[in-house]
Amino acid sequence: MARASQSRILSLKMLPYVTRREAFVWMFVLVQFGVILGLLSIKVQQSSFNRPQNSKTQSHLVADTAMKSESWAGKAPNLQGSCWCTATDAYCMCTPSLAIDLVLVSEPDHIWLVKRKDTGQYATLGGFVEVGESAEDAAKRELKEETGLDLKSKLLLLGFYSDPKRDKRRHTASVVYVVNVPLGENPKAADDVKEVQRFHIGEVESLNLFADHKTILRDYLCFSKKAPNNCVVNGDEVSRTNCRSI
Repeated sequence: MARASQSRILSLKMLPYVTRREAFVWMFVLVQFGVILGLLSIKVQQSSFNRPQNSKTQSHLVADTAMKSESWAGKAPNLQGSCWCTATDAYCMCTPSLAIDLVLVSEPDHIWLVKRKDTGQYATLGGFVEVGESAEDAAKRELKEETGLDLKSKLLLLGFYSDPKRDKRRHTASVVYVVNVPLGENPKAADDVKEVQRFHIGEVESLNLFADHKTILRDYLCFSKKAPNNCVVNGDEVSRTNCRSI
């Protein structure tokens, strides 16, 4: 074995200088090529893990021709959601982003609404549910973060709003609760809220409200029997699912 190795070394030394130099160059090129292939393989795996959606899930998220002709809240379809992707087979499972909204009730016949910093529109108080958090805990956290108030009353479930057209930013599904704010407590704007304002329920129809929040408030007025006429209101921009628990 030693003689064979020695003979190969001697034969390499016996090659002309140009030939030996070319051999070393090719060896260097092959080593570099192997390194580059390894790096590209790692990059592809990372990309498969981090990308928000693959072609399979994208086909389910993008609106088809029939849906594009429908009326969208916010005027434009955008069906992005929250995606979880595996590192092995590049499969991504994309679902709507879960949110909560709160109808802050102030007697007699008033509600508190927040004014958003991003759009300048009035809205029910709310936000997205964090990973590892229940919808109820998210409601308590958002109430504290955006108004400085602690939850002192029971959360009453108004409905679950999941229409893909409800929010132009992305596909969201929101659990909506009713919260009673006692007289004498004044919410203070904080976090991403520009201001908090108290309105009479009769002003709802005249307000410029974010996403489907006018629908939410109409439902509250209907189910709490405070609607001025009947519960059928023409002109709703979106449909929704409701759990009528009030």
